[in-house]
Amino acid sequence: MKSVVIFDMDGTLIDTESVYLKAYQEVFQARGIEFTDQEYIDQHAGRTAAACLQALVEKTGSQDLAKTLFNEAEQRFVEIEAESGIDNKAGLLETIEALKDMEVTIHVASSSNRSEVISRLKGAGISSYIDGFTSGDEVTHSKPHPEIFLKALEKTGQSKDSALIIEDSVAGVEAGFRSGIDTIMVPDLVAASEKNKAQALVIVDRLDDILNYVK
Repeated sequence: MKSVVIFDMDGTLIDTESVYLKAYQEVFQARGIEFTDQEYIDQHAGRTAAACLQALVEKTGSQDLAKTLFNEAEQRFVEIEAESGIDNKAGLLETIEALKDMEVTIHVASSSNRSEVISRLKGAGISSYIDGFTSGDEVTHSKPHPEIFLKALEKTGQSKDSALIIEDSVAGVEAGFRSGIDTIMVPDLVAASEKNKAQALVIVDRLDDILNYVK
């Protein structure tokens, strides 16, 4: 049985990735710039703010424009969140409560910054269940680099064999695989690729499907 589960947050626990995609596309459309679903999936989903900003610099060729677009997208995200709220992913509360009943340590490893992690876990109603977290502003390298998962594992004091990572994104699954920790994919914006299938322990449809693999 696994003694610690390390969850990604955005797109895995909370349905934020689809909201960020909407925010980005609205901001770019307002300026007459194309921004596709695939661009977001490949260059932004599961990445730190620094990595997302760098992707925008490379797309636009301008540091100033990239910062403006990034800040406008972040502001639009906040507006959408205030207008409509953000849903939890299916099976979230059932999964978290079951893990606590099993006395499993729950750690969150998110590319979002510390204040966002605290706010979103609270908004999802699960902050009291979380034993610890590692945020994007604590690491140097963005996913698919495994740094965030290795740092999270170090914080728990557990071994790789006793841990399980839960991820939704392509970059996150690769980061989990490269960390040497068993990784389960719960796809969000994009279906699992052949590479994901090779890297992940298993692909499941809902969060509560992971419980048998914890046992």
